[in-house]
Amino acid sequence: MRVMLVVTDLDLGGAEAQVVALACGLRRRGHEPVVISMIDPVARTDELAACGVPWVSLRMRRGRPDPRALLRLRREIAVFRPDVIHSHMVHANLLSRLTRLLIPVPRLITTAHNTFEGGRLLDLGYRLTDRLTDLTTNVSEASTASFRQRGLVPSGRITTVVNGLDFGPFRRAAARRAELRSELGLTGFTWLSVGRLNPEKNFPNLFRAFRQLPAGTQLLLAGDGPERSRLEQELPPGARLLGRRTDIASLMAAADGFVLPSDVEGLPMVLLEAAAAGLPLVSTAVGGTGEIITDGLTGRLVPAADSEALSRAMLSVMELSSHDRQALADAGRQSVEERFGLEQVLDRWEELYAS
Repeated sequence: MRVMLVVTDLDLGGAEAQVVALACGLRRRGHEPVVISMIDPVARTDELAACGVPWVSLRMRRGRPDPRALLRLRREIAVFRPDVIHSHMVHANLLSRLTRLLIPVPRLITTAHNTFEGGRLLDLGYRLTDRLTDLTTNVSEASTASFRQRGLVPSGRITTVVNGLDFGPFRRAAARRAELRSELGLTGFTWLSVGRLNPEKNFPNLFRAFRQLPAGTQLLLAGDGPERSRLEQELPPGARLLGRRTDIASLMAAADGFVLPSDVEGLPMVLLEAAAAGLPLVSTAVGGTGEIITDGLTGRLVPAADSEALSRAMLSVMELSSHDRQALADAGRQSVEERFGLEQVLDRWEELYAS
């Protein structure tokens, strides 16, 4: 099949990682994918080139509506003649739906990657354009249920397709743990957190929790975004802000535990990656995090925006014996590998494209 994947942007986020993994997986399976980015990519084009997937930018500017993007996307559709258009994230979803008014499209699937993708205006956009797509999907059952409850999509027109992960890079990085810890100067128990530095990730909550942990504990925070300057000023002793990183698998191999303090999530790729890397997980119970972690069995779940609970959960992991902590991490890894493998997710997408 000829599959056009339309995405808001190509950056280091989890949704973008999933689009690239999907494009490359489809290519390996003999399909002909192309990736359309609304704005100029800042990452991941090397990954697409390595697996032979072409990409095109619609040359929009971030935060600036541009009706010409409709005409540019129409032109790309006319040239590529896709069997399926599969768009990802709210702005690309709305653009793809509206472009269908200008040119026939055999099939259109629009995928949301979060429980809340924006404010009331974007929610209204989803409601008004629902009939222009053949199917909407979201990445977790919790997010799909929220879309139904808020009236963004009728029940019969939305389903859940989870994110899928290639576990290979995380297994290989684990073999270099001692070397990586030495490079980073890590000695005590080290927590890792990864994410875009946006308000909804609530890293200040993590900082408050971290300050309550024993002296000598370390925290690495990888990511960049609009809150960076504020977080740099609030950085607690023992914590380091690493900025944008493309070596997340290596950072995970060097860490002792992974913590996610978000207020809002869909099905966070970074939790799947941390589980695949063999790290014990602590996360807020938001969106689909409870579909990755079974509290007490494969990790720890705590209420959002509760630094006391987050700190207690982190400390409980640190106080486990090395054997019990490894057992917790192994249970998380096994659970993720059974349910979120990339190949089984690709099977599901092929089934939906053809249906």
